[in-house]
Amino acid sequence: MKLWKSSIFWRIYLINSAILLILLASMFVTSRITLPEISRGNFHEITDATVDRLKGQVGDVLEYFRELTDYVQHEPEFRSGIPAKLQKELKDLVSTSALVDSATITDEDGVVRAFYPQDLSHTVGEYIGNEEYVQKAMAGSRVYISDVNWTNTGRPVLIIAIPIQDELDHNIHCVNLALRLNENTILSNLLQKNDLGAGGYVYIVDRNGHLISHPDHYRIGEDVSDLSIVQAAMTQQNSGYRQIRNGEGVVMNASYAYVPIIGWSVIAQVPESASLESFLAFRKTLTVVSLISLAAFALLNCLLAQQMIKPIRSLHQAVDGVARGDYESELPAISTRGEIGQLAKRFGEMLQTIRDARGQIQYQALHDPLTGLPNRILAVDRIGQMIAHAERSRTQVAVAFLNLDRFKGINDSLGHSAGDRLLCEVAARVNACVSEKDTVSRIGGDEFLIAMPDVEQLQDVLGVVQEILDRMKTPFEYEGNELFLTASFGISFYPSDGQTVEELIKNADMAMHGAKELGRNLWHLHAPSMNQEASERLLLENHLRRALERDEILVYYQPKIELQSGRVVGMEALVRWHHSTWGWVSPAKFIPIAEDTGLIAAIGEWVLGTACRDTKRWQDLGLPPVRVAVNLSAHQVHQPNLVERVEEILQETGLPPRFLELELTESILMQNTERVIDTLHRLRRMGITIAIDDFGTGYSSLSYLQRFPISTLKIDQSFVSSISRDGDRLEGVIAKAVLALAQNLDLEAVAEGVETLDQQAFLRDAGCDFAQGFLYSRPLPAEEFEKLLTERGHTSYTESV
Repeated sequence: MKLWKSSIFWRIYLINSAILLILLASMFVTSRITLPEISRGNFHEITDATVDRLKGQVGDVLEYFRELTDYVQHEPEFRSGIPAKLQKELKDLVSTSALVDSATITDEDGVVRAFYPQDLSHTVGEYIGNEEYVQKAMAGSRVYISDVNWTNTGRPVLIIAIPIQDELDHNIHCVNLALRLNENTILSNLLQKNDLGAGGYVYIVDRNGHLISHPDHYRIGEDVSDLSIVQAAMTQQNSGYRQIRNGEGVVMNASYAYVPIIGWSVIAQVPESASLESFLAFRKTLTVVSLISLAAFALLNCLLAQQMIKPIRSLHQAVDGVARGDYESELPAISTRGEIGQLAKRFGEMLQTIRDARGQIQYQALHDPLTGLPNRILAVDRIGQMIAHAERSRTQVAVAFLNLDRFKGINDSLGHSAGDRLLCEVAARVNACVSEKDTVSRIGGDEFLIAMPDVEQLQDVLGVVQEILDRMKTPFEYEGNELFLTASFGISFYPSDGQTVEELIKNADMAMHGAKELGRNLWHLHAPSMNQEASERLLLENHLRRALERDEILVYYQPKIELQSGRVVGMEALVRWHHSTWGWVSPAKFIPIAEDTGLIAAIGEWVLGTACRDTKRWQDLGLPPVRVAVNLSAHQVHQPNLVERVEEILQETGLPPRFLELELTESILMQNTERVIDTLHRLRRMGITIAIDDFGTGYSSLSYLQRFPISTLKIDQSFVSSISRDGDRLEGVIAKAVLALAQNLDLEAVAEGVETLDQQAFLRDAGCDFAQGFLYSRPLPAEEFEKLLTERGHTSYTESV
């Protein structure tokens, strides 16, 4: 066996490579960690030395000013009051002093008596006794060095104010020597000379944080007291070092020192990048050496690795193909002997597993997990393909939107497992009615789509839809029980009802809702008017959202009559909407919208509060105490804080609970049954009565009448409107049955929609307790109902009918 074909050789090869890389990496890491710190430390020493040197030079400048002060105070001519002599002395002093650029002399009243140079001639006779440096100097006998001052010409200067005393030690003059900070080259050269390199500089600030010296002469006199480094020097009053950012955001390494004798601060700072230059140069050299070493190592091992690369390259090509998404490519033949061969074998097995899993994932992404039908994504794609084909072949595409009628009630009452079984059975029945080229999909919940391409005539589509409706008539079996389920269809066609997939689905959906409005268990074709209806519904919804705040929602009251006595014993609160522009909007239009959007919760709570408030007000007026009935929506019943909210409204309005009756429909009772039972029991314990509204139109189950704390059954007006005096029609038989049921369960019975005397007589003879309807009164606004209570609260209503 050749050496380079040995797996042991390759292990040694990899170990050597790893050692080389570890050594190079260690060098890089070490240099990256250690050298910057060494560089920073070096520049720390440089900036500290610079600051110390400048601190000493500042001391030299102050010593020079002290010597100059001794000369001035002991020179007799400065005590002279003769301006000419004073003028001459100032000229000699300024001309011979490198650190003095101009001078003035003020008398004991603070008035300028002498000056030099000539450009200060305008100051003669000028009062400057209010200047701080004059006041400080004349208040004692010692020289006073000012902070940065500004002349009338805008020059930043330092003033050395020297008091002159007479033989009695009284201050008679003040010699004010000015050092022009941005013009005096001697001072600038003395204080700005440094070895900080490119980007490094020093500056000095006075007691108040104003620049005395700075490489940028235009900045001299600038207030920099807000800089952190300046604040540190001024507050700590000692030496220090820290890292900062300058005004341009550059990181700087800075040293500072405080000059206690005068309160100045000396600061030297160097850019962080400058301190790292030596490190960067070393790293560049190290990089070049490392690259040369790596190149030599690679060249040395190139020949040895040649035979090993061949199978690896073949495997790499296969892996690269998989990375590009080519899961169908086959691996080249590689000997299974050795590590590479075993790796290739395992990779082949893994690739097959990926193929299987990918196919499964793709299927799950495009199919409904419950029924196995295509989901909405796949349905949209297929309908799009059908439309493209229809456009080329000048044919039609039909989209049928199927929705199961009252599926939610079965799902809630029997559980989700029953609902899932029904959905699978529905999918099977629908699939049995379509051809292979059609697509049946479940797009969510109890909604299905049927897409049919190459449609030639309407009858072909209606035949399929009718066959599905016929198959739905066969009862579904679940755990030995027979369940009946119907469906509503909406149908749209390409190109007449839409040019895109979304338009076809949307229009078929609207047509399906049209079928439900017509009575369910039938089909309905899309019509252009449906889009208009949808727009009108959206406009109505937008205005309904603002109706409460605009005081457009009103409460009307319809009296409830005791049939035996004819007295008004209660009323039902009914919501009405009077739009400021449209006028009255039918409850049949806006109530369904309020329920769909959830606005019914806010409207219902407002109606409840208003009804309780009006009822309490009428009681306070001495009118007959009557019970008000208020309808609760499904949204309100299923709110977790319903009981607490009702209790708050009763407390706010002061209405006793026994005068409130809450009405619910049968369908509400069948949703989240256990929770609803608990809620109603809590309301009942408060003293509130519970009524079932529109009884006989929903589930009409005897079992829930026994489980729920119900006090009243309200017979739906559909059973009342068609009954005759003898009650021999079907509606009369149903009404009698409901009344008998109420009597047997000891429940009150209220008939809705009573409009004729025959209906009243029939209901009274059949044992009905109460009635309401147009025979007695239409729903009335609060003020008119109050008048009705005033006039008829204590008299028989039926006598006047």
